[in-house]
Amino acid sequence: MTPPLIRTLTDGGAGMANQAYGLARKIAALGGCEVAHSIVSAPGAANILPPTLAAELRLYKIHGDAHADMVVCCGAKSLAAALARKKTHGAFAVCIQRPRADAKRFDAIVAPRHDYSVAELCAMEKNPAAKTLPILGATGTIDAEALTARQDAARKRFAAIPAPRTAVLIGGDNRAFSLTPQFCRELAAAALRADPAGGILATASRRTGPEARRALADSFSGDRCFFYDGEGDENPYLDILAASDRLLATGDSVNMLSEACAAAKPVYIAELPLKNEFGRAAKKFRRFGDELVARNLARRWEGEFAEWRPPGLNETARAATFIWNAYRARSGGER
Repeated sequence: MTPPLIRTLTDGGAGMANQAYGLARKIAALGGCEVAHSIVSAPGAANILPPTLAAELRLYKIHGDAHADMVVCCGAKSLAAALARKKTHGAFAVCIQRPRADAKRFDAIVAPRHDYSVAELCAMEKNPAAKTLPILGATGTIDAEALTARQDAARKRFAAIPAPRTAVLIGGDNRAFSLTPQFCRELAAAALRADPAGGILATASRRTGPEARRALADSFSGDRCFFYDGEGDENPYLDILAASDRLLATGDSVNMLSEACAAAKPVYIAELPLKNEFGRAAKKFRRFGDELVARNLARRWEGEFAEWRPPGLNETARAATFIWNAYRARSGGER
């Protein structure tokens, strides 16, 4: 029997693609499936219209082969394409994130808790037969098992940096926060001061602005520091996560904090300067951070390190099991 083919549908952006690929890979491991990836493009109207109408109007384009037994979409531009594959070819349609008005059209939805109200979450949790699974944070490709497997090699790579090593993960501006050079300098100084004998493994992200990068490079220029500015072919991000003993991450990225917590190490959330503390985006990030703290997965950064053993976050595996069971149920348990 030919193994089922799972195809991810995203706009190609790293944040969306990482969520879809990580989830698809976990589902594939459960069912012996194959995984393929497609990029979807769509005009601006596709982000405004209900996905079913955008699908009817063919306001999307799947670049490359589109065949699949299951499609896993992430991001507004991919919704219409996923529903079109479901309608015309019978593909099992999975949506990551909130799919706006057409939730009932999908076969399974992986719903980040911070995107929903308390009342909506309670309704989901009271209905175990629902096809929507609330998760904490974002799906992705990183888990503690994979990081443990590369830990020895990663620590050899950073052998010149003294232990304990703190991974400092820096994000950037978004609708809620502003990453300033001054903040970067103050955060770096506080991290170095909190453990005068330990080392720093710091990395910027795609969203870190050039002035902030320069401030970080200057601040983390000492012998006990390593700083990756985002340049060069080889990104040491995974090795930084694997080699570190604890993580200090800015609170502007659900993906980045989810990856940090997936490492099953102490995680500290550093709050960036707010643009508007009452804005919807700011409230979303606050809800997410508060739940990480409530579940002992992370702590708010207050300038000091402590030792505790967090449980680790593995929502991608839980979501994969949920989806695979739903897919098998629709297939009559044949897969």
